[in-house]
Amino acid sequence: MSGNRVRWLVAGAFHPSPTGRRFPLTEQSFAEELRRATTGLRVTVPDRIGSGDTSTHTLSFGSLDAFGMSALIASLPELRALGALREAISGTRPLASEEAAQLRASLGEGRLTEALARARSSRSASLALVEEALFTTARELLQHPLVARLESAWRGLHWLWTQCPASAGMDLEVLDVGPEALVDTLAASLEGPALQRPDACFLLDVGEDPATPGKLAALGEQAWLPLVMAAPVSLGGAGLAGAQDFRPPDAWSRLRADESSRWLCAALNPVVMRAERHGEVHGECLASPVLGVAALLAASFRDTHTFARLVGPGSSVRAPAVWRPQEGRGPVATEACLSLREQQRLASRGVAGVSGWWDSRDVNLAAAPTVYGGRDAAPLPAQLLTGRIVRLAQELTERLPPQASPQAISEVCARAASAFLPAGPGRRCELHGQVVSLGRGERGLHVRAALPPELAGTRVELELTLPLRG
Repeated sequence: MSGNRVRWLVAGAFHPSPTGRRFPLTEQSFAEELRRATTGLRVTVPDRIGSGDTSTHTLSFGSLDAFGMSALIASLPELRALGALREAISGTRPLASEEAAQLRASLGEGRLTEALARARSSRSASLALVEEALFTTARELLQHPLVARLESAWRGLHWLWTQCPASAGMDLEVLDVGPEALVDTLAASLEGPALQRPDACFLLDVGEDPATPGKLAALGEQAWLPLVMAAPVSLGGAGLAGAQDFRPPDAWSRLRADESSRWLCAALNPVVMRAERHGEVHGECLASPVLGVAALLAASFRDTHTFARLVGPGSSVRAPAVWRPQEGRGPVATEACLSLREQQRLASRGVAGVSGWWDSRDVNLAAAPTVYGGRDAAPLPAQLLTGRIVRLAQELTERLPPQASPQAISEVCARAASAFLPAGPGRRCELHGQVVSLGRGERGLHVRAALPPELAGTRVELELTLPLRG
């Protein structure tokens, strides 16, 4: 953390085999890492064109625009030739000789050739056969688990990045790690000076180990920063029904009773990154709901220099795309459209329900709870600022000499609050400190902090004592 700059850390599997690396996100690093992660992917899907059971393709995506049916078709010779046949049948343009040769090599005596022979007398039937084989193959390539995971992670990361201009005082870092190594890799990444840690970590996929949420809560408490995780399938995190009929297991209730869970936030309901349709074939890309929470936090800090606008009036952010999850209803920017009552019901169970609205590209939160279910539970913005205060206090205990005068301590605390606690225009954070005896000849720093509701969505009052180490 540098002054009032805010640092976000996004942890997820951004490469086919996660590397465990941590890197800052810039325009250059985004392009380089995306290219490295999505070049030479070997993907096998059902063969809808030739005579085999499956077909294997080598895919490379040099940009986010390459993750789309039309772009993918244009990048693969066999699909590009089939697209040319589609245009020839529809009368758009004649088939070139090299395209005809590629078609003969691709089709051979396979199932599509046989189907076209049976439909020879009907142009519309032939066109329908070609379009189904072409776009279904493209969709299945994009929905292959490896490709879909990479597209979701990189599109979601880019969306968050657009909410975090460097001029707004935010830095974005990436930790490339899969669910199986998440806890250990993240713990190692959070070691070091308190003020060098991120302000919050956003975890795209924590896996299905029932012990992981508890371990993450303990890690957040140890590092004094909130961790925002995607709700696992076991918590109802899989799809529309899970979002609208949330029934957490008993283990979740036990975790909510643990004090450490105030450092953990669980988000539900993915955000739409891409949606396209070609005839009867449609394809979508959804990103982790934690990126919805992150985007809203970033937009709040960008626009107000506080975190309070995570929820409430003016708090929405615009999603890259919308889709139609239900026939007869309008488009929406999240997997499910959650009503205010449904979002409040989720919040009462310690889950943040990200949601869009019908006929809108906006994404918002009605509430931003942490997992903790105690009466003194604080919303995520307040917990984030609490973490900043505690980490700042820890840093002060490292630097202040045990014999520092009360006036010197007061001045240091005032300067520290001004430098490290975002207050927004015309606002201030109160931070007071004094040296107290801990017994046995040891002394400690007793810190009192008070933040008004407009900074964190609720009033934050905090007192803690840490041993002086200077």
